[in-house]
Amino acid sequence: MLLLGYKLERKFKNFMREILGPYNEGGFKVKSRMTITEVAELVGISPKTLARWEKVGKIRKPKRDWRGWRVYDQLDLQQIKQFHEAIFEV
Repeated sequence: MLLLGYKLERKFKNFMREILGPYNEGGFKVKSRMTITEVAELVGISPKTLARWEKVGKIRKPKRDWRGWRVYDQLDLQQIKQFHEAIFEV
C-alpha cells in the first residue's frame, strides 16, 4: 500500500471491505468470516453467552485464527441461530 497515511489507508480498507466483503441477508451485513461479536449481534445475544455455550458444549467450537480469536463462518452462524431458536422459540 502506498504511504498515504494511517487514516487514509484505514478509510480505503474499510471502503473496500464494504464493497467486497459483506452482503445482505435479511437486512444484516453478513461476511464469510465473522468474529464472536458480529455473530452475537446477528443472533441477538451477548458474546459472553456465545462463549459460554461453546464452553459447555451446546454449540461446536469454531475455528481460530493465528491470533487465537474465534472465526465463525456461515455454517456456524446457521447452527447457532437454530440452537437459539430452539431454546427461545422465536
